[in-house]
Amino acid sequence: MNERKTISGKEFRLMFQELVENLKDDDLVYFGNGDLSVQNPKERGPVDGRREVQIRFNELYNITT
Repeated sequence: MNERKTISGKEFRLMFQELVENLKDDDLVYFGNGDLSVQNPKERGPVDGRREVQIRFNELYNITT
C-alpha cells in the first residue's frame, strides 16, 4: 500500500495563509482543474497527540458506457 500524501500544518498554513487573508467574498476558488468539489473537512487524528485532518473532495464526472 502506498503512503498517504500529507503535508504538515506548518506547510499548509504557509501555502494558504496569504491567499486566504487576501481572498474577497466574491472571489472564486476551484480545486484540481475545476473538476473537484469540497465534500467536508474532518478530524481523523487521535484524542491526544498529533492531530490529523482530512479534507475530502468529490469528483464531478459522468460515467458513460
